[in-house]
This record gives sequence, structure tokens and C-alpha cells, in this order.
Amino acid sequence: MPVKKLFFIILIIKCHTALLCQCDNTIQYPTTTLGVVCDLNNITNFQYAGDFNLTTGFVDQSYLTFSSSVSTDYITLRKASDNAVIAHGTNPLSILYLASHGAIEMHINTNVSCGVQNVIRSTYVNVACGCNNTLQFPAIIVTISEGVNTISAVQFAGDFNLTTGYQDEAVCNFASSNSGDYLTIRKASDNAILAYGVTPVTIEYQASMGNLEMHINKDNSCGTENEDRISTITHTNSYLCFGGNNDGFAQSSITGVNPSDPISTIYFGGNNDGFAQSSITGLNPSDPIATIYFGGGNDGFDKDIIINLNPNCIDDVIRWSGNISNAWENDGNWDCGLMPSPTDEVIISAFARFQPVVNANDEIKKLIMNNGSSIIINTGVLFLLNGL
Repeated sequence: MPVKKLFFIILIIKCHTALLCQCDNTIQYPTTTLGVVCDLNNITNFQYAGDFNLTTGFVDQSYLTFSSSVSTDYITLRKASDNAVIAHGTNPLSILYLASHGAIEMHINTNVSCGVQNVIRSTYVNVACGCNNTLQFPAIIVTISEGVNTISAVQFAGDFNLTTGYQDEAVCNFASSNSGDYLTIRKASDNAILAYGVTPVTIEYQASMGNLEMHINKDNSCGTENEDRISTITHTNSYLCFGGNNDGFAQSSITGVNPSDPISTIYFGGNNDGFAQSSITGLNPSDPIATIYFGGGNDGFDKDIIINLNPNCIDDVIRWSGNISNAWENDGNWDCGLMPSPTDEVIISAFARFQPVVNANDEIKKLIMNNGSSIIINTGVLFLLNGL
């Protein structure tokens, strides 16, 4: 009798362990192994839920984001060498790649119960390549301020520095005095790569990024060099860039304004920005003054309240944010939830979480590709640009 009880307990533990292992599909598609490159890789446009694909060629310490065109899919990542689970979760799924992971199997299922579905979806892996140094210098966290900040005048290639004090939506330029240096910008919280490339490297800071690490190397092979270079960060707050008084521009710039002029009553308002929120209600977006108040970030306005004044939400310029997936047709991937129309210009940023993939016929006026951005137009899709 005691033996039977022991057997029953072992059986329960075994089943529970199997559940933790998540999905393990048996059909490989494509049947070949895909070699990846830095940036976005389209694994296949004909993946079923119930298949797995095999990828190799990853750079040690790169940041990988695996995704499916079906937003509700469940992904399990396994080491091809021993089938060990690396990570699992809902689409998309990101990991910090280690050389010990080797080739990676991406198992696609409809849910956590490993459901299958003979419906075609596209699968991708975005490879953010970069270096991950282990020596922090200076050994302290450096708090930055507006303007140019010298982090260290004796920074070596092979170090990283740690910085804090960024303002939400500020533009931050990271640089080394050695023009050939390769920089990797990472979130300190989870080591996720935000940007990489030859100095200088620029990002638009978001509050969710937290403290930042700047890793400095001699080249993109993460070379080291015990030679002094100066590391700097230029921090520009777009909401305060006009100077003065935390309000977007210097008080002297409106000296001599007629007190009865509406602009003077706006300026002398409240909310720590010089402007009463109610005084710009219904402001014409084409009015030049509207371009000063983009909303958010220490200026007294909630961006949602004056969303029509946000330069990313004006009628004829639409910006790709890629916050949810790479699906062009998902309005959640566009700033302000606005899908582009045939009369709109589209801007693709290199710093979007996902770069766009066009899965269905569409038409826009103009496509502006920022340096480092990309777009994939699937086979058979008609994508028209009707403007210059």
C-alpha cells in the first residue's frame, strides 16, 4: 500500500513537470534550417499552428523577438541540441540570446494547451545584434541633465556605463570620441537592446526604458581596447527645447505682447507650464502656437486630451510605432491608432519594436524610411505609392 501511494505521488509530479515544458511539436516546417541575419528575418509565410521551425546563426548576447502574424498564437522556444525549453509565452516572445542556446526551435500553437490549426500564418524573428560588456565604468550610476553630458573621459572599449535621469520622450544621442567605435544601448532592467551601431547612436527615450547602459566596443565584433576615449550623452527634451521656465519657451520671447491678446492669457495660465489647459480647448491645429504644445512630459497637458495637436497624429503624416507586432494592417501598430490612407505620408522609424510587414494590398501617398528601418512586402501583395 505505501508503495502505491509513492507511485501515485511520483506520477503527479511527472505530469506537472510535463505541463511546465509547454509545447513540443513534431512537424518541422520549413524542413531546412534558416540562417538569420541582424534585423528582421521572415522565417516562412506558410507556418501552421502545430509546426516548429529551426533557426541558427544568432550572435551571442543579441536580443531576439519571435513573432507570428496571428496575434493570439502561443510560442515555445527550445534548444535544438537537447530540446530544453528556453522560454514560452504569448506572441510575441523575446529573449536574450546566449551562445549556449545554439540553434533554436520555434514551436507555434494556438494556445497554451498546444492547440493546432491548419491555417497559414507568417513567422518572424527580429535579431537585435549588439555587444554586452561585463565591466561597468564609471562604477556609479551617472545622472544626466539637459544638454551634453560627459559620462567619462577615460572610457575603454569593452566597458559599459550606466545612466539615469532621462525625461520621457526626450531625444538622446550616445557618442564616443573614437569615430569607429560600435555602441550598444540596453535597458538596465532586462538587458534588452534598444539600439546599436557605429557612433553616434540616437534613440527617442520612453519612460518604460528605465536606466540605460551604453556598451562601447572597438567594432561590431565586440572588440576591446585599453585606450581612453570620451563617452557622451546629449539629452534634448523635445517639450522643453524652446528654453526657459519649464514651459516650452523663454518668457522673454513674448515680451511686448498686448495683454488683451489671447496668447498672453494662455501663457500666464497654470499647470507648471504657463498655460491653462482650458484656454487651448478647440485650438485650431493649423495655428502656429499649436506646434509648441505637443502634450505630455511636464507641460501640463495629457497627450490624450489634445491628441489632435500631436505631430504624430496630424491628418496627412502617420508614424509606424510597431508596438504590438509587425502586421501593417493592425491599427495598434500605428501612433494614435490611425491607419494610413491613400492620401497619407508614412514614416517608419528604426526604433520601432517591430518593423512592418505588409500582408494585404494597400495604397499610401509617400513612404519615408528612417535610417536603419525596414519594410517587407509579402509576395503577391500590391503596395502602391501614389505621391512623390
